[in-house]
Amino acid sequence: MPPSSKPTAGQTVGSKRSSDEPIKSISRPRKKGGLDNLNKLLVESTKNVKAFKETVIRSNTYTMTECLQKLGTIENLTTEALLAFVDALKDNTDYKAILMTWEGEVLHKWIEFIVEIHLRFYSSKIWL
Repeated sequence: MPPSSKPTAGQTVGSKRSSDEPIKSISRPRKKGGLDNLNKLLVESTKNVKAFKETVIRSNTYTMTECLQKLGTIENLTTEALLAFVDALKDNTDYKAILMTWEGEVLHKWIEFIVEIHLRFYSSKIWL
């Protein structure tokens, strides 16, 4: 195309910008309000979780006697499963709290899980 002729709309070559000046940034600085609120919420929820954990640990200290009484109420539990479960309960306060608070089918499935992962009683029969 000769330099003296103007290009038509279909013949435009190159950039459509009229100058070679750098493009100005149109982005605006982000507001930190949302992020600050999120951080405050995260810190507050972390404090609440710690307080809740401390409350649970202090208030739910069940004895082995209480746990054995609860296990005695569960029907059709084999001796092997009972021994494995008691062995798992010995030093674990979380297991004691779960045993004392859960009921029904959920408790039965959890007992099955604990007995199945116990190394000494692996693959023992759980229910009569």
